[in-house]
Amino acid sequence: MKINALRVLLLTLFVFGISGLVFAKKDDSQSNKHGHHKNMIVREYNTDLKGNTKSMDRQITYDANGLKVEEVEYGKHEQMRQKITFAYDEEGNCVKEVLFDERNKPCKIRKIVYNADGLKQTLYNYSPDGRLLSTKKFLYSVKK
Repeated sequence: MKINALRVLLLTLFVFGISGLVFAKKDDSQSNKHGHHKNMIVREYNTDLKGNTKSMDRQITYDANGLKVEEVEYGKHEQMRQKITFAYDEEGNCVKEVLFDERNKPCKIRKIVYNADGLKQTLYNYSPDGRLLSTKKFLYSVKK
């Protein structure tokens, strides 16, 4: 029993270590930036310590360009808890997120504006009827 738990732990550390190496590599070309997820659906499952699958926790869908277009979180009995859809500009920047509740009804819309360097500048939160709820500003400085 302890050996199986150790195997699961080692496998988990290995997977997270490898994925960290893969995602740490930065490439500014659009085709390589998102290419490893082209036309892919990634499902995340909760498991017990023995590695037995319990339930699906999240599903992420990527388009032909490797951009995340939908993320669904699940609760108990794999009931949808929240869904987010994503829209992108021609540079591959996420410019809009629509959040849906457990009944698949839109509950918040986020619009994102980028600065000239391609970094997030402002995030606007809107209600489904278009009323501005809040804003978030992003300020960047060089560490000295």
